[in-house]
Amino acid sequence: MQRLKRKDDILYLLILGMLPFFLSNCEYDPEEPVPSYLTIKNVSLATTPGQGAPTHLIKDIWVIIDSVGEHGIYPVKGRIPVIAKGQKKLLLLPGVRVNGVRNESIIYEPYKAIPLVHEFSPGRVDTVDLEFSYKDRTKFPFVEDFESSANWSSQDTSKYLIKKWQLVPSTQVLNGTKEARLTLLPKDSIFRAELTSGEWINGAAFVNKKVYMEIDVNSKDLQLVLGFYIKEGTQFRKTLNAFILPDSVGQWRKFYFDFTRVLEPNANKYYKVLFFTSVDPTTPKEAELRIDNLKIVTY
Repeated sequence: MQRLKRKDDILYLLILGMLPFFLSNCEYDPEEPVPSYLTIKNVSLATTPGQGAPTHLIKDIWVIIDSVGEHGIYPVKGRIPVIAKGQKKLLLLPGVRVNGVRNESIIYEPYKAIPLVHEFSPGRVDTVDLEFSYKDRTKFPFVEDFESSANWSSQDTSKYLIKKWQLVPSTQVLNGTKEARLTLLPKDSIFRAELTSGEWINGAAFVNKKVYMEIDVNSKDLQLVLGFYIKEGTQFRKTLNAFILPDSVGQWRKFYFDFTRVLEPNANKYYKVLFFTSVDPTTPKEAELRIDNLKIVTY
């Protein structure tokens, strides 16, 4: 047993003696690349006459560097890490949420991408502001800012509801000076009301690739259902296509809805925007639905 232990000791000493030789022949670089950082501090939208209000909800920026492919998707005000030194070409695309899906960012193609040439330096943090705009080929078949006219009619579908439909001057609007407001009073059952645009939109306006509705909504107590009246020849029908749930905070929210499959490029069809809402009898007070900056966008 003693002899075996001595052999183990000799083997251990040999390994220790050879270890520096193995380490000296290994290539090891303790330094890792230091990224540059780019922060998108503020994002805005510029519109021209006929394009409606410049409200938006651009929450993410899709980044492509030197046209080699997608670099990543980053939240506005977040840091974009880039392993690069010197001038690089970037393409920045706006990301929004569509159809009320909170966790999925898509590139909103009616907005133009922003090209940017930036000088990167490892370890440096730079900040830029972005102003997006609509593409030249984007069309606006319907724009309603609720500033100058109340070209809408309200209908009490329950036959009992006491309500008010009016344009209201407000200091809390996102753009302009007025907002549209529908007020419902609770009774002894659930009451329903419809709000319909007085303007028919011809289906020939939807010949482009995609059709979206953009809308600003402020509703603490009422849900809003979006849809359309559709006229084809002597036939009329109604469709309800999207829901907006109440927000307990009671703040303005921007929504984008994809209505490409609803608004058909058919010159024989006409469409009117339709809002549908209801008030629950347990609501202890007046319930208000506030709407502004509605537009239908096709590109």
